[in-house]
Amino acid sequence: MVSCGICSQPASFSKKFFCASCASFLVLDDRISLINSCTEVSSLARDIDSLLINDTKYKPYKKTTNPATKGSSSTIDTSHIRNVGVLKTKANCLRSQNQRARHEAQQLRSAVKKGWEDAERLKDKNETRRIRLKQMREELEKKHRLQKSTIISQTTSKREACIHVKNTIQQLQLRFCRELAYLFGIRRRKRKTDETSYDIILGFSVLPDLSNLPHYSQSTINIALERLAYFCCLAAYYLDIRLPYEILLPQRNHCYVRMAHFGSTKHSIFLTSSVTQLAQEQPKEFELYVEGLSMLALCLLEIASSRDIQLESVTEAAQLSRVLSLIYKQFVPDTHHQPETPSPSPNPPSPTAINLESLQDYIINQSYLEINGGSNEWNFIDKEAAIGSLTDISSKQ
Repeated sequence: MVSCGICSQPASFSKKFFCASCASFLVLDDRISLINSCTEVSSLARDIDSLLINDTKYKPYKKTTNPATKGSSSTIDTSHIRNVGVLKTKANCLRSQNQRARHEAQQLRSAVKKGWEDAERLKDKNETRRIRLKQMREELEKKHRLQKSTIISQTTSKREACIHVKNTIQQLQLRFCRELAYLFGIRRRKRKTDETSYDIILGFSVLPDLSNLPHYSQSTINIALERLAYFCCLAAYYLDIRLPYEILLPQRNHCYVRMAHFGSTKHSIFLTSSVTQLAQEQPKEFELYVEGLSMLALCLLEIASSRDIQLESVTEAAQLSRVLSLIYKQFVPDTHHQPETPSPSPNPPSPTAINLESLQDYIINQSYLEINGGSNEWNFIDKEAAIGSLTDISSKQ
């Protein structure tokens, strides 16, 4: 039998399977939910009343387990427990890492704080040092200005003193060279054959011309060249000049003047026979002798070059009388026309521009030309002929 869907009473087909009492409410569609709620409340009230009447003991709710699913449930519980343990372990690791990170962060904050404190201290120290450096810079600039002014003043005075000393040295050199010229008695004498020509007298001997050596006697050449060697040594010493060749004065083992390169073979300028005999009989010895004469001539040319006397040809270098005359005019100037001041060249030309070999060849060639009849004039000038006609060169000026 069909019961009512609301109150469980016998239903009627004509009432759409509801009882007569409930069917009357169907027309009230909005009251159906309320009817259902009231029904449920009344049912719940009945259940509570029955429980209170029958048994008042509390029984907690227990979940019923289906025996068919008991094994799978235990497997799920074991996996769940294992997963829970792994999660707890991970949680503990993360918790410890978080703790360490917090500790490191705290240390970093402490280090940063300390760094800021150190930076502040360094900033204060740098500021103090900057102030000190500025003070030191000002003191240094002040001392530098004072030192500069002192150096300038002292340098000026020293420069003036050096110029004065240099002028004094030059004046002393000129005075010594003048006294040296007077000591050696440098004079000039007119030739008997030609009144327009002069011979230079060094002491009491005529100074020979190296291009006409056969015209002079043996004694005249030896005495004049020996005195010329002494003159070159003293003049170089007074003028502080380094001669291009070494002049070896007479000593105990060697009684004659010798010429040489520094530390090389030495050549004597003393004639043991006449120039003609030596050239004809001993040409090799004559070449060595002329080499020594060329060295002496270049030494005299070095002294002339230091006094700003320009001589550039072997012909001029061989004319010893002319070179010595020019040097004498520098040593003993004309006081009526020029002041008594030294006149050295600041950068004198070196006499080595005239080659030793070229000068030697020139003298040898000229000597052989004279010996072989290159000149018809054979006026031998000796010491005795020169003594009687001496004339002071200073009296002629």
